[in-house]
Amino acid sequence: MERVITQDQSVTFRSEQYQETYHSISGAQEEAIKKFVEPCHFEALAQRGQLRILDVCFGLGYNTGAALDAIYAGNANCKVWVVGLENDPAILQKMLEIDAAVFRSYPQLQTIIKTNQPFFFNEIITAHE
Repeated sequence: MERVITQDQSVTFRSEQYQETYHSISGAQEEAIKKFVEPCHFEALAQRGQLRILDVCFGLGYNTGAALDAIYAGNANCKVWVVGLENDPAILQKMLEIDAAVFRSYPQLQTIIKTNQPFFFNEIITAHE
């Protein structure tokens, strides 16, 4: 799997199966924010105190990472449940090669992958972990 640096300097990878990148070349980080976080208004939704996220085609976890950052910016005490669906275990392992600073909450997602919990986990993710 080829590593690709996007225009916003975030990392994505080229899928060998589909011969395309997992994210826009203009910016993987930017894409997660502009196409997922902003339209969903996660920061405002965080005022509810708890949220559930279904991330289909989880990939590198950028959408979830960006969502968690926005949620905790809106309410640091919000409880969040995440279900991430991904059919390519290889891309999940590539998460460990991404700079953890890409999103503030990204280290939590990397820990889930490192502890071999990528497919089924029932865990509340909080801003304080």
